[in-house]
Amino acid sequence: MPAFKFFISIFIVLAGCAISLRAEQGIAVIDPGKGIQNVSFNVQIATRSSAVFACNNFDKETWSLIGKSSIDFGISSKTKLYKLKLVNFGVENLCLELDKSIIDVINFCIPDSNGNYRYFLTGDSYPSHSKPVPHQNFLFPTGIKSGDTATVFFSVKCSDPLQFSVNAGSHEDFVRKESVVNIFFGSFYGLMFVMILLNLFIYASLRDKSYMHYVLYGLTMIPGFLYLNGYAQRYIWPDLPEINSFAGIFFCAPGVFAITFAYNFLHLKSYSPSSKRIYIGLISAYLITIALNLTGINKPVPYLINVITLIGSGVVIYSGILTYRKGYSPAFYYLTGWGLFIVCIFVFLFKSFGLFPNNLFTENALQTGSALETILFSIALVSRISFYKKEKERAQEETIRLLNEKKEIIKKQNIILEEKVSSRARELQNLNKDLESAIHDLHKTQDQLIHSQKLISLGQFSSGVAHEIQNPLNFVKNFSELSVDLISELLQSPDEESRKIAVQLAENMNAIINHGNRADQVVKSLLYQSKPSNNLRELADINKICRQMALVAYKNMQLKFPEFICNHNDELDSGIPEVSIVIPDMGRVFLNVFNNALYACLQRIKTQANGYQPSISYRSLVADNLVTIVISDNGTGIPSESIPKIFEMFYTTKAPGEGTGLGLYVCHDIMKAHGGHIKITSNHGYETFVEISLPSI
Repeated sequence: MPAFKFFISIFIVLAGCAISLRAEQGIAVIDPGKGIQNVSFNVQIATRSSAVFACNNFDKETWSLIGKSSIDFGISSKTKLYKLKLVNFGVENLCLELDKSIIDVINFCIPDSNGNYRYFLTGDSYPSHSKPVPHQNFLFPTGIKSGDTATVFFSVKCSDPLQFSVNAGSHEDFVRKESVVNIFFGSFYGLMFVMILLNLFIYASLRDKSYMHYVLYGLTMIPGFLYLNGYAQRYIWPDLPEINSFAGIFFCAPGVFAITFAYNFLHLKSYSPSSKRIYIGLISAYLITIALNLTGINKPVPYLINVITLIGSGVVIYSGILTYRKGYSPAFYYLTGWGLFIVCIFVFLFKSFGLFPNNLFTENALQTGSALETILFSIALVSRISFYKKEKERAQEETIRLLNEKKEIIKKQNIILEEKVSSRARELQNLNKDLESAIHDLHKTQDQLIHSQKLISLGQFSSGVAHEIQNPLNFVKNFSELSVDLISELLQSPDEESRKIAVQLAENMNAIINHGNRADQVVKSLLYQSKPSNNLRELADINKICRQMALVAYKNMQLKFPEFICNHNDELDSGIPEVSIVIPDMGRVFLNVFNNALYACLQRIKTQANGYQPSISYRSLVADNLVTIVISDNGTGIPSESIPKIFEMFYTTKAPGEGTGLGLYVCHDIMKAHGGHIKITSNHGYETFVEISLPSI
């Protein structure tokens, strides 16, 4: 019994010592079986840190107990020194964890069994292999054996807002925790990639820019989360700690695409055009922050990111409410997703500023909110397709209604238009009748003018013919009388004399025959020139017609002016093929051209009598399936300003009373009717060339 009381007394004393030891400030007691313990309550901070992190300076510091579940580092460029006294009550491989993966510099000091200190220098400013234990966060082996007590010291430097906890536990406990965390984040990143691929596929099908902005938003969020969780530093760029100094880009880029996604998805261009400047301002602020981060001005970057994110969150929430009130139903899911994500952003920001405690939810608030937002945004995008479908159906119904109304209006307008068209048609019919009558009168007048020109040409032609016929007839008369006398003498003379008379009689009779033939040719020319054209084409020798008309025109001119003498240069090619023409009409063409040529020569004689010899030439050739007669004279020529008007009706260069202005006009019409053309060139004062071209057979 006394022995029992003794053991009871010893147990009570030991328990009291343990309780008093646990209750002592600044001492963390690590019990086995409790897993990972938060020992932040027992961490002490130096109120005045030495410039050098060394164990011989630690006793000179003044320490203050933190007494909270997390350590609020705040936003500071200074290095802060902490210490923690540990009592190991049986935990194997005891480790300490600073549960934050984005600390710039950590200097950790742990005593060994010999009383010496081991130093570990690591952080985001150093390669990943500087960590004593491979881990997303910072895990340090203490080496404190079961039943031992030791004090560890560590200093922290961080330019970003920082709040972290200090956890203690066995290495195996941290490995198990890491496995659970990896499963959680693996599921999160898997969900993100699935949603990104889904919306990328929808974008490829619909070509809606909102889906592409959402894809870019999701893709740019992933690097930021990988950086926050420490996976990027451990697996993606473990040997490039310099990249960590540009971490601001990882948070600004998603902000830019979140703004562009909101602007496009909510159709703010239509629902709120004035908000465009605000959104451009937010994007510009993010871009300026990125520029500061790239140029190494990192101190204001965390503040700017937090402020811009807070303002941007309020703007997109307000825009979502505005568009939802205006009937854009997909904005409901957008607002819900953004609302949950913004709540999580505020939780994370307030935790960063020390307003919320550091725990599992606040530490992973961004990932939780992003996962919920991703799901709801995808629902919103699917809802948008349904919304567009309903809008399209309503638009089609409205279009059909408007089309029916327009059909009625068009029907009424058609009736009115038909009445106007009928009235206008009657007016046009009356005008057409008047116009046809005017055209008929014009053609009649034109035919009369052409007939008058034919009569004038016929009169000129007839005067020449009369002169030509009179001479042969005189010969016929005289020789006929002489032949009568000779025949009388023949009857009275002897035989020898009779033969002489007979010879002379034969010569006289030949002369009569020749002059009779000449008169016959002149009469025939007169007949086919004076008879009306019947438009009957026939093959004819164009050279022959040219020569005949040259002779007629020349004789006519000599009849008027007996002293007029003109040389004729006949260069017509006898090999020219026959052409299909209306012979009387083509004769008029040549007669008019030769009359004009001889008239020009006569006028030049009047102005230049000395040393001038009138001359006309005519030659023929075949080229380009055309038979061409070129008639030239060395008369007065035609002024250059008159050439374009030479074929106009009533236009003439002759003196008043000497020309009608119809000759070349008629020639032009005749050549056009034959499918040919007439062309005139002239060197004023010296010569004129006329080309008459007809299609060859």
